[in-house]
Formats: sequence, structure tokens, C-alpha cells
Amino acid sequence: MVAAAPAAPVAETPAPAAARVTSEQPAFTPPARQAEPRLVDYLRPGALPGPVRLQLPGAPDLVLDPATQTYYSGAALKPLLPYANAIIQDADLVPVDPAQLPALTTQLGGSQPQARLAWLCALGGGNGALAPGYGPNDKYKLLKWPQTEREFPKHFRIATVMMKGPANLTEIADQSGVSLAEVIDFVNASLMVGVAEPDGTVPAAADAGKGGLLGRFRR
Repeated sequence: MVAAAPAAPVAETPAPAAARVTSEQPAFTPPARQAEPRLVDYLRPGALPGPVRLQLPGAPDLVLDPATQTYYSGAALKPLLPYANAIIQDADLVPVDPAQLPALTTQLGGSQPQARLAWLCALGGGNGALAPGYGPNDKYKLLKWPQTEREFPKHFRIATVMMKGPANLTEIADQSGVSLAEVIDFVNASLMVGVAEPDGTVPAAADAGKGGLLGRFRR
């Protein structure tokens, strides 16, 4: 009887490279982002890697330059109001070569500080609701005159009342003859850029955000 030959050793199959990498390195989880981002989200420091251009139907073209915290779209703010509530996805952002920025300054009417856009986002994005962290019954005071009275004539009346001294939202509306919703929008915008503040104790949520331009506007 012939003895059976010993079985040949089975070679160990190496694990796929991808599997080895997965076992050695934690999986990358992309940072969470807003499902419906707005313009104000792209004004935050670090939100954009470089200059981008936006073209919203019915509004002037808008170029954002995060390096200098400026934008290009002329001096008027009111035509840019459609951007305040528009949902803006990454696909809507067209990268701009930084070398083209000097030409865009002439083409689009000069550069403006992004603080003006932040003010506009707060004005048009609140829809008559006071920004979180602020009390509807608190008194508010204006620290200096806004620079947009010519574009928004009612703001002159609101500012006139607020410059007289601290007043609550209803008092401002009654004395200025402007609707409560419009007063709230103006107060939101003024709080956003630091030209207004609550009288007395500043809300903790608002105080924590004083280090950054957009800390005052939390949505």
C-alpha cells in the first residue's frame, strides 16, 4: 500500500492594502456643515480657501476675497439683499484667480469690507425674529449712526429714536413709526457689527462671540 503524500502547505493570503491601512489609521470623518448654507456661513474665517464669485439671478455679481475680508460688487447694499436668504452650495461658488482681483475692482465697482455684507445678512436673514441670545423685552441702544440711511430711509427714523437713549423694541417701533419686524431686523444688523448693544448686562451667548465678527449673529 502506497502511503499518501503529505498535503502541500497552503500559502497565507495577505490582507488587501486598503484593509491594512484601515486597521492602522482611523477613518476620516468630514466636518459637519449646514445642510442649507447661506452667505453668512461663507463669511466666517476659514470658510473659503480663496476668492470666489457668486452669480445670483436678479442680483449683481458678488466676489468674496477671504484673504482681505473684502468683497467686490459696488457700494450699494440694497441690490445684494437677495443674497441674504439664498441657499448657496459649494457648486455655486466659482473660484477666482487672485491675479484677476485688480481687474474686478474696476469691473464691479471697487471693494468693500465684508462687515457690510454681514450687516446685510443679519438685516435680511432674520425675517422679523430677534437673533438668538437677545431678549425681546430688553432695551437696546445705538452706539453710532449707521451708514445706510440713504438706501434704507426708515433706518434713519429707527436710528434717531435709538440714539436718544436705550429703548425696548416696541418703544422704538412706536416712536419711529416703523413696524416692529423692521425694527427687529435693524437691531439684528446693528448688533451683528457692533454698532448697537443691549442696555445693561450683555447676554452670555452674545458676549462669548465678541471676538469675531460673526459671533454676534447665531442661527
